[in-house]
Amino acid sequence: MAAGQTTLQWMADKFCSNITHIANSYPSTIHVSLQTSQLSISEGTLSVQLNSKPGATIGGKLTEVTNISWIRIPQHDYHRIDRVGGNHYITIVAECGPSKGDPEIILYNYVIQPSQSFIITSNGGFKLQKYGSRNLFEDFAGVDHTPK
Repeated sequence: MAAGQTTLQWMADKFCSNITHIANSYPSTIHVSLQTSQLSISEGTLSVQLNSKPGATIGGKLTEVTNISWIRIPQHDYHRIDRVGGNHYITIVAECGPSKGDPEIILYNYVIQPSQSFIITSNGGFKLQKYGSRNLFEDFAGVDHTPK
């Protein structure tokens, strides 16, 4: 067992699947970050000046805590993530919100366990997939979120 790891976490790492599927039923492309450390959101502006002339400006943004990567999942598609044991934090951002405006944070630093897969529903909800189902859009209650 690794330092700080509980017996339950050790057993999950050894005997559970470390594959996570994210199914996107949301009417927009989503971007998913799966990390072992948390992300932080900051708002601010960065201005660059060259020879006293204003340059580029950047507004609110997601800030890295560690090196992160984002997975792009088009609407009505899914992605398989092969994880390396233990708990992970998942953050999901939709390219545009319900009003087709600015990006929308659907989920922020949510802890997921081994053997868990998820569905982003058509209204921006976040549902646990039914374990063992061949339909990646079926949730734990048996509801099918396959895009129509």
